[in-house]
Amino acid sequence: MEPAPEDQPRRRPLHAHPRLEALEHEVEHYLPGHVEPPTAGEGEDRILTVPNAVTVVRLCLMPVFLWLIFGREDRTTAAWLLAGLGITDFLDGWIARHFNQVSNIGKVLDPVADRLLFILGVGGIVVDGAV
Repeated sequence: MEPAPEDQPRRRPLHAHPRLEALEHEVEHYLPGHVEPPTAGEGEDRILTVPNAVTVVRLCLMPVFLWLIFGREDRTTAAWLLAGLGITDFLDGWIARHFNQVSNIGKVLDPVADRLLFILGVGGIVVDGAV
């Protein structure tokens, strides 16, 4: 008859030993394709980063898009500007992740700029009657 599970002595898994965990970390470090993840909160309090600057430029160009549609009625230039603004949405996120420039303000500012771009882009096109 086997003893009940609570009667059996508890054995730590082999990988839970502190020395083996350290060795496992060292081995993983040398494997191809290994990227060391940043520690939580590291550098996230920065404000002046390239992705944040791209996002601010995107926010500043949104009124220019509306002016091109309604003020000058230049739909072609407005369409190219809207496409460029859409590309910068991908670009700032890629730069932030690839070059470890993620910031707390960027986590808020980028989604705000995304939604504003969508609302102004779709709204401007619909109001203009281009669709």
